[in-house]
Amino acid sequence: MRGIGVAEGENHSSAVILSAAKDLCSCFGWRYIEELWRSFATLGMTVSQFFHTFAIRGQLCGICVGLFIVLFAWSAAAQKLPSGTLMGPRAAEEMSEHERRGDEFLAARRFDQAIAEYQRALATSPAIPSLHEKLGVAMAASGDMTEAVREFGEAVRLDPRNARARSDLGMALARTGNRTGALEALHVAVGLDPANAVSHYRLGVVLSAGEDAGSASEEFRKAVELRPDYPAAHNDLGVSLMTLGKADEAAAQFRQALKLRPDYPEAHFNLGLACANKKDLVPAVVEFREALRLRPSYADARIQLGATLLDAGRVEEAMVELKTAIVDFPNEASAHYNLGRAYARRSELHEAELEFQKAVRLRPAVADAYNNLGVVEADQGRVEEATKDFEQAAELHGSDADAHYNLGMMYPGLSPAGRLRSLLHRRPRGLPETWRAIYTVSRHKALVPGGAGRSGRL
Repeated sequence: MRGIGVAEGENHSSAVILSAAKDLCSCFGWRYIEELWRSFATLGMTVSQFFHTFAIRGQLCGICVGLFIVLFAWSAAAQKLPSGTLMGPRAAEEMSEHERRGDEFLAARRFDQAIAEYQRALATSPAIPSLHEKLGVAMAASGDMTEAVREFGEAVRLDPRNARARSDLGMALARTGNRTGALEALHVAVGLDPANAVSHYRLGVVLSAGEDAGSASEEFRKAVELRPDYPAAHNDLGVSLMTLGKADEAAAQFRQALKLRPDYPEAHFNLGLACANKKDLVPAVVEFREALRLRPSYADARIQLGATLLDAGRVEEAMVELKTAIVDFPNEASAHYNLGRAYARRSELHEAELEFQKAVRLRPAVADAYNNLGVVEADQGRVEEATKDFEQAAELHGSDADAHYNLGMMYPGLSPAGRLRSLLHRRPRGLPETWRAIYTVSRHKALVPGGAGRSGRL
């Protein structure tokens, strides 16, 4: 029988060994190894030819080259791949199918099904960061923030330089009330990817929730500089500027947000607030109505519409809006407060008093409601009751000039025992303002309760 020639046998053996190495790589799903295979295949054959020149048997050469390729590729793959990501072709295909289905369910907002698919994918390969991140997104969307934090945290553990996962972790922590952890995660995310507008925006949101309007506005500015077509960033920048007292700049940001997204109810509402703040009541009413058209259940927009109509002297229209708000949202203190103002404008003092009382029961820390409750009580000649409410308003808001002035107006009408009780009730913080009010009222002999002391808040 004719045997295989040396050169032919060498090439055949080398090809078989190298093909086997490639099949081994494919079997375990080592993508990086397969890529390295293409680079080393030609090198292996060249080395084999070289050794043949020196009469070294081709089979031995092929075996050595094949083993070298496998070991080198294994080492490279171990450095590049996270632990636990090596899998067979069937497992890889199964994982990809579950991930694909999860993506489809997530896009369709079918969060429970998306969660189930991502969990099945992770059961096949638990150490893939992107799967943990996607599962975290689905968990957060379904409202399970505890599990979302856990999944985002695992994604970050597996891939510490994943800026997007850190950003997601920051927002999830913020929603669980962990502001410190949220700020830490978001600062790291911004450091890893300074050009990511979303991370800057999210950092601004967390800072603004902590009443750091200055730092928040800086982050929102970075977000709109990086991505000028970002409506939410323009809107929230406007909110921060309003907090800083920059109503004109704020209005410009709200308008830019609406230019990018005309059907943005929050931006219409905020622009209405900015206009009302500047006493531009007609455009404010227009913006509040548009916000309600876009979202009929927008409680704040309806209440602010009623308050603005009241400030514009359109009392009947205001009462319609405020009564509607109370039917839809009976526990909104500001609706009762503003309806009380409307009744007071119509001199319906009993109804006004009832609404102010509801307002202070629902939100005991609102000084204005106590102040106006005191005004209607004083107008009905109930000096001691009015005094108690003015005292409460002054306690809640020590720099409230109206409350101190109205309280000063009540002192001359109190009995000696009432004055002593009132002074003993007062905290030292408010005494200087109250004594100045008493001095001013006495000096001008304005001693009629409910007269000059009537607050402009009604």
